[in-house]
Amino acid sequence: MRVTTACIKTLRACVLAAAQHGLSPPEVAARLGVPSETLADPHARVPHELVVRAWEELPALTGDTAFGLRAAELLDQAPFDVVDHVTAQGPTLRDAIHNLMRYQRLLHEDAEVRLSLEGATARMTQRLRAWPTTPRYLAEFIVALWVLRGRSLTGQTFVLQRVSFQHGPPADIAAHRRLFGAPLDFLADHNGVDFSAELLNLPVRGTNPFLAVLLERHAAEQIARLPSVDSVAVRVKALLFEHLSEGGPSVDEAARRLGMSRRSLQRALHAEGTSYASLLDEVRKELALAHLQMRDRTLSEIALLLGFQEVAAFTRAFRRWTGAPPSTFRRGLSEL
Repeated sequence: MRVTTACIKTLRACVLAAAQHGLSPPEVAARLGVPSETLADPHARVPHELVVRAWEELPALTGDTAFGLRAAELLDQAPFDVVDHVTAQGPTLRDAIHNLMRYQRLLHEDAEVRLSLEGATARMTQRLRAWPTTPRYLAEFIVALWVLRGRSLTGQTFVLQRVSFQHGPPADIAAHRRLFGAPLDFLADHNGVDFSAELLNLPVRGTNPFLAVLLERHAAEQIARLPSVDSVAVRVKALLFEHLSEGGPSVDEAARRLGMSRRSLQRALHAEGTSYASLLDEVRKELALAHLQMRDRTLSEIALLLGFQEVAAFTRAFRRWTGAPPSTFRRGLSEL
């Protein structure tokens, strides 16, 4: 199965934020198994699993409940890659956001950014295709960076209507209130920001149309080098994430939804080094880890959401995945 990758920027931001707490980048790189020269290479790409591990382990080591926000503040005034530069060439904030959406895959192959309008309100959201949630501190880093960059590009400290996160609230949200200056919605169904649609017309400072053409051409060339996101395995996982709580599509139903025969689907998954059963197991594990972070969900509710008929079956599967029962895992989360 193809390994999903992300731009080194996502990992580097985490390492730089950890350095503010006394964790030296070489030590952190060694801990993560990343060569130091890779961190310095703006064109390097790293596996999604490594990014997740970094954004879970390093904030836990620092104990900083605003880790993601501080990482965003570190990178706000330091454009690092072609996406930063292309975004800065949008004539208006709307254009800047559209450029970000257009080239988002350079930051993460399976990332998706959406801009929607409902009356006088604009909503910008982020998600990872075929992944249940974005890691807590990474989600806060992304949303905070959007806000900081938007304010920097326009020179306007605009007011947001609402900031939403899928994860629960940290013990201390003072830093969140300071940075966003808006109502905070935790345990929401998305990560994103709501703001007045009028802000989309704000001009971006210092744009250069000739430079914009060159940068967009360079970004398009980099996008073309990435592997296709339409792998059958990714599409099957997306179906499972969407419908698992309803019992999940069977192999035959998944094949029908993808316009394939059962046999063709199984052959395609085999060619990608996986199987329907393996993908179902992966999705259940990823969703279980995400649901256990939501304190208001009982183990019985989580078991049903994952398609298990009883808690005992869920517990056996979770022990196989992690070596510990879900109750023990949840207690460990509360100690971070």
